[in-house]
Amino acid sequence: MKRRIVFSLFICLFIQEFSISTVLFATELQTSDGTVVSGHELSIAEVLLAAEELSPELKAAAAREAQAHNDIEIGKSYYYPTLDAEAIESYGFAGSNGALGIGGLMGSPFRKGLAGGFVSRLNIFDLSRDFHLKTTHSLLKAAKAQTRIIRYQVDLTALRIYFDCIRYRGQMEAWQNIASQINKIVKEVESLVKTGQHSPVDLLLIQTQAEDAEMNYSASAEQYQIALKRLALITGFNKIDISCPDPAAIEESNLATITLGTVSPFIEHAQAIEQAAKNSAREKSAERFPKLTALASVGTMDGTPHLAEKKDYSAGFAVTLPLFEGFRINNEVSHAKNIAKERKNDLLSARFDLDELNAFYDETIEPSRIKLQFLDHELKIAQQATSLAKERYFSFQGPLVDVREALRTLAGIESKHNDDKVELLFALSAKMFINGGHVELPVASLRKKERTSPFKWFRGFFKK
Repeated sequence: MKRRIVFSLFICLFIQEFSISTVLFATELQTSDGTVVSGHELSIAEVLLAAEELSPELKAAAAREAQAHNDIEIGKSYYYPTLDAEAIESYGFAGSNGALGIGGLMGSPFRKGLAGGFVSRLNIFDLSRDFHLKTTHSLLKAAKAQTRIIRYQVDLTALRIYFDCIRYRGQMEAWQNIASQINKIVKEVESLVKTGQHSPVDLLLIQTQAEDAEMNYSASAEQYQIALKRLALITGFNKIDISCPDPAAIEESNLATITLGTVSPFIEHAQAIEQAAKNSAREKSAERFPKLTALASVGTMDGTPHLAEKKDYSAGFAVTLPLFEGFRINNEVSHAKNIAKERKNDLLSARFDLDELNAFYDETIEPSRIKLQFLDHELKIAQQATSLAKERYFSFQGPLVDVREALRTLAGIESKHNDDKVELLFALSAKMFINGGHVELPVASLRKKERTSPFKWFRGFFKK
């Protein structure tokens, strides 16, 4: 009875494994030379988010943002009073231990014997502290903008590889179709040459064209595999689990996953850096103003103080105003203002560079749209011409040269159509990103995707 149960389980598991393999095989595209196009077809959002998630540059940028947050918290700490526990014991001449850095009651020159207690300091008024905090806030904005710039660079690299992969798949499938049609014609010409209805020259010419189609197909297939490998490296996916869509399946509507921005990260970064430079100049200039500081302490000491009444507390206020420091403040202010002027010109340069980049992508976008309108029409005509030339040739109404020219024209138009479409989509995407676009859609992780075989459970059953 137990053997029957085990045998039944084995049959069920075998059928399940066979069914899964059949489904997986159905998702694969087997080409004439054995090249397989299979796996999940990645979308634009999946590629971009996976590349961002894997990028060490973005992780480093996130760490720099965290540092900028820490700098703000450090700047805020100067608004709080400090509290130190201090103790001192000295020997010899009284009041000669100020270099030890002890303050308040314990640092008094009238102290005698062992002393200990608490000292608190507070900067009540300090303009340079205020401008320093504003500088740190500007630097945080700059760090966030720099992260967006790095994200743009990562996305641009990922998009270039992704669209190259789409281009090579389109070329591969186009040349596969051309090669398949030419091979049928080669067989027909071979039979006609044997019967004397065609010269051997016609056969050699069509065979040359067939070899050319096979060469272009093989080269495109190899380029597709290399692009797929590069895409797997930059996204972290397994190469065998992914594929790129056919160019015909990608339209401008697919770019809707990219959310349009309002401010370019390049402009935002330059503005934040300029504002930080201005605040830094104000911070240096504010050192000319007086500072108000409070100091309080409580403690105790052994013995009776020298020439003073013994008390266990002290408090006081002090105002300091720098009068002459060797022109240090003036030079630091001048230096900071020159940096601010530099940052202002950097902002103007960033605006110019952004306008130039937009114009650069516009040079691709609008001409590509015009070309595609004509190429769509040309492609339909070329397909009709190829079909008509083949029909006339097989019915002995047209020459072989018409078929050869029609196929050559069709291949050229399909190649141009794929190239222009890919360049149009890449330019549109890149232009969105340089103007603040981003992707925020969730992406399903394929990195750890693994199909578990039911036979693993079966083998474990027998081990038990």
